[in-house]
Amino acid sequence: MKIGLISDIHSELNGLESALALLHRHNIDQIICMGDVVEIGRGRGDQAAALLHELAIPCVMGNHDQYSLGHHLWLLKNGDPHDPTLQSRLLKPETFTFLQHLPETLRYQWADQRVVISHGTVWTLHPQSRPIIFKRILKIAEADILILGHTHVPMRVNVEGRWVLNPGSVSERGSRTCAILTLPEIRFVVYDIVTGKIVREAVIEYPNIPEE
Repeated sequence: MKIGLISDIHSELNGLESALALLHRHNIDQIICMGDVVEIGRGRGDQAAALLHELAIPCVMGNHDQYSLGHHLWLLKNGDPHDPTLQSRLLKPETFTFLQHLPETLRYQWADQRVVISHGTVWTLHPQSRPIIFKRILKIAEADILILGHTHVPMRVNVEGRWVLNPGSVSERGSRTCAILTLPEIRFVVYDIVTGKIVREAVIEYPNIPEE
């Protein structure tokens, strides 16, 4: 099974389209998005959300998705109804509905692996996180494979036989990457969405972590 992983779009429709085109060239079976679909006041977030919805791509809630919902509600309550720019600063109703129903986490059982998807604001991990933190979060998440976004840093960490993966961000302000996870062999490959070439992610191995 080949799973395409995208994250942190930040309203950049072109980046999303490039990532999707690359993944489809690799004949993936499923695409998952780790959130941050939109960005307050910039880009083409409505179109990005519409494309994910049209393609029925499962997605979790990112912090910028949550901020945008709050911003939208604040404008509805406090914005000047006579301001001709107000509508252009609001999310489209269908975008608001799409974001509002995004879950915090997704859980799958694939190839006898408990796979948990989250943006990373609940469980923020980056290459500099302490080994014991990786171990504890994997235990809390009840995951054999935990897939996160948020940091924009592609990462593959083996923690005592379990995994934390991050495909990076499709955004120009991020790594401009996506990834493919192949199961059951747990092969994780990160790709540059512009060149299509393989990118070397941060690779970390923690074979044995003593409790503190």
